[in-house]
Amino acid sequence: MSTIPTARELAAHAASREVDADLQDARDALTRDLNLIINTLAGRRDVLLNMVWDRPDVAVPAWFDPGRAEVSINAHIALGDDVHPDDVDPITTDGRLRHPVLIGLCCHEASHAHSTRWQYDVPDGTPPLVLNAASLLEDIRIEHRQLGRRPSDRVYLRATSEHLILPPRGAATTTLENRWRAAQFAALVFGRVDAGILEAGDVLELLPMLHAALGVSTFETLRDIWCDVLTVADGDTTALLAAARRWIGAVGADENTDPDHDGTRMPGSACSGHHGDHGRHREDGRDDAPDLLADAAAAALAAVTDAAIKDAAGEITPPPDSSAGDKAVAEHDVEASDRDDAEAAAAHVFAGRGSFASPVRGTRAPTSQERREANRLAAALRSAQYRARAKRRLRSDTPPGRVDGREIALGRAQLAAGIPVTARPFRRVERHRVPQPPITVGIAVDVSGSMGWAESSLASAAWIVAWAVHQVSGTSATVTFGDAVTPITRPRMAPDKVTEFSAEGSTEEFVTAVQALDGQLRLASGKGARLLVVVSDGDLVKPGELEAGQRLVSRLAASGVGVIWLDLHGRSSVMADCAAVQLDSGSEAAAAIGKAAVSALRQAR
Repeated sequence: MSTIPTARELAAHAASREVDADLQDARDALTRDLNLIINTLAGRRDVLLNMVWDRPDVAVPAWFDPGRAEVSINAHIALGDDVHPDDVDPITTDGRLRHPVLIGLCCHEASHAHSTRWQYDVPDGTPPLVLNAASLLEDIRIEHRQLGRRPSDRVYLRATSEHLILPPRGAATTTLENRWRAAQFAALVFGRVDAGILEAGDVLELLPMLHAALGVSTFETLRDIWCDVLTVADGDTTALLAAARRWIGAVGADENTDPDHDGTRMPGSACSGHHGDHGRHREDGRDDAPDLLADAAAAALAAVTDAAIKDAAGEITPPPDSSAGDKAVAEHDVEASDRDDAEAAAAHVFAGRGSFASPVRGTRAPTSQERREANRLAAALRSAQYRARAKRRLRSDTPPGRVDGREIALGRAQLAAGIPVTARPFRRVERHRVPQPPITVGIAVDVSGSMGWAESSLASAAWIVAWAVHQVSGTSATVTFGDAVTPITRPRMAPDKVTEFSAEGSTEEFVTAVQALDGQLRLASGKGARLLVVVSDGDLVKPGELEAGQRLVSRLAASGVGVIWLDLHGRSSVMADCAAVQLDSGSEAAAAIGKAAVSALRQAR
C-alpha cells in the first residue's frame, strides 16, 4: 500500500507532467474554489488546500499536514478519472451535493485542522504503538467534533465511507496482529456509529466477525474507550494518550512493542493529520492474502457510500407508506400556517404603528468612524458577491477552436474503417456573465433588561449593516424585541440616521420578532445568501417562547437560512441549529455580522 507523498515529491511529480493548458486552468480554478470553503469547514483562516492530480499509485484519499497547515486531496479517489474539473462546483450547495465524496474528504481533513492538536504536546519517549493507538482514536473523535459544529457535514462524511482509512489488506500472521486489526475495524467502523456518522444498520453484519475475532467482552471494553474519547476536548493530550494505553491493554499488546521492527503490522490511521509517520503502512508482500473481514467491511461501506451519494443527489425513493399522503398534507399545512403567521407579524411590525413599549430613544447622525466601517463592509460584500464569467467547454468538427491531435487521428481512423466519423477535433471555451447572488440580512436584537451592554454598539451595528447591504442592492432589516417588537431599520431603505434604543424590557417577544423578519424579508422562501442574526442572552422568560422559538429557528435553518447567534463572553444560551459567534465586547457586533454575511455570499456564489 502506498505511503503519503511529501510536498517535495508532489511538486517534483507535478513539474514532470505536461498537462493541456485548458485542463490545467480548470484544475487551478477548482483548487481556488476549494480554498474558498476549506477554512469555513475548518473554522480557521490559515489552511491551504492542494489537489493531488495524476497519482493513481497513491492509495491514501486525503491527508492534513499540521506543520504546513495544508490539506491535500487525492483527485483520483475524490473525483475518479471521468470527472472534469470544470464540472465540479464546490461553492454552491447543489454543486457540493453532486460531488459529496470530494466534500466529505475536505470535511474530514478540515476536522483535523480544527480539532487535532495533541501532536504538539506528546512527551518525549512516548512509544510508537501508543501514538498509533492515539491516532486511531483521534480519527473518530475529530469527526464527532465536526458534527457538533457543523451537523450538515454528515451527508458528506457518510459519502466517504468507502474511503475510510482502514487497515491494510492481508491476513494477519500472528494472534496479536489479528486482534489489533480487528480492533482497528471496530474503532473506524463502529466508532463512527457512536460518533454519529454511520447508522448501526449500515454495518451490523460485521459485528459477529468482530465478536469472533476479539471476544464480546473485549469489544465492549474497546467501545467504552472510544466512547470516552468522543468526549475528550481538543488538545487534551493527557486524556487521549491515557485512552490509547487503555486501548493497547484491552487488545492484549505491550505498549513498548515496536510496530515497525517487531515483525507485526499494528498501524494507526494513514491520515497524516496525526503525529509523525506512524500512519504509513509498509509494503511487506502480504496485501494479496485472503482477508474476509476487510472484504466484508469494504462491501458494507461501499453500500453506505452509494446510498449516501444517491441521497445527496436526491435519488433515494422513500419506501411505500400508506400514511405518506396524510403526512405530506400535514407538513404542507404547517408550512402554510408558518408562512401566514410570518406575513401577519410582518404586516403588524412594519406597518408603522407606534407602541407604548417602544425602546426607541431617538436618532442621530452617523459618525465618521461608522461611515468608514460601513464603506469597508460594503466593499467586502461587493467583493464576495462578485462572480467571474462562467465558461462552457464545447467540441465541434469545424473551426473555430484549438485542434486536438488525438481527435484528428481518431477521425482519420474512422474514415479509413468506413464507419461514421464521430471525432470532434476543435475545442473552444465560451464565457458568459453570471448574475450576482443577492443578500438578505435580518437582525433581531434583545432589549430586555439584561441586554444593557448592547444598546449603543448594536444601534451602530444595525446602521452599518443596513447601509452596507443597501449599497450592494441587498435587503436588510433590524428589529428589537422586548415587551414589543419594534423596527429599527427597514428593507429597501438606506437609513440616513442611526436609531438609538434602550434595553429596559421585562419580557422577550422573540417569536414575533423572527416571524416579522421572515415575513418581511422572505427568509425561508428567498434566494441567494440569507442570514438571520440574533443578539440575545437566550433567557426567554415568556411561557412557551423558548420551545416555539427553537422550532421557528430550526425551520429557517432547514430552509437554507444561516442563523448566527452573537454571544458575549460565552454567557448566552444559544439555540440549536445556530452558529454561535462569541464576542469580547459589543463593539465587535458589526464586524461579526459583516464577516458572517461575506461568508454566506461566498457560499452562495
